[in-house]
Amino acid sequence: FIDLMKVRYTAMDGQSALRYSINVTSFGMGGAVAARANRSSKIFGGKAAFIIATLQTALTFSGNVVTLTLDDSQTIEARVTNVAVGNGQYHGAGMWVCPGAAIDDGILNLTIIRYLPVWELVRSLPLLYNGGIYRHPRVESYGVKRVVAHSAGPTLIEIDGEPLGRLPIEISVLPGAIRVLLP
Repeated sequence: FIDLMKVRYTAMDGQSALRYSINVTSFGMGGAVAARANRSSKIFGGKAAFIIATLQTALTFSGNVVTLTLDDSQTIEARVTNVAVGNGQYHGAGMWVCPGAAIDDGILNLTIIRYLPVWELVRSLPLLYNGGIYRHPRVESYGVKRVVAHSAGPTLIEIDGEPLGRLPIEISVLPGAIRVLLP
């Protein structure tokens, strides 16, 4: 059995929407990158499209101020580059954004990347691919069962790579929701 994420979010038309996610849901720069990558040519492959979209977005991205509530007990307000909630470990064609995630542990891995100026983001990009993201001083990781996020300004989201809307969002784990049969 593997876990599933139940995601309530705000669609681009302002209506509340519901989606289920198996892998990673993110917001902040991740939502903007997913939108740009999905519109771009994949002539050099998906990984190149996401790296190019990340660099293009980083040039003008000034961060999002978000308020996160973790398991109804802890509140974090921060200017962020990105927040990823992972049931799986990877997204964006190999970005290892939630190295602590496991699809069958009943816990979601929350990775908060506090705001990084473009030069620091580019310099730190290798950590996003080699599993060292938690070593960065501007990165925090939590194990949660539920996270709620709000933002005063528009903050784009992506769910399993699809740019579907914006904050506010509520993500909760559904432990053991999918039965997987292996030979």
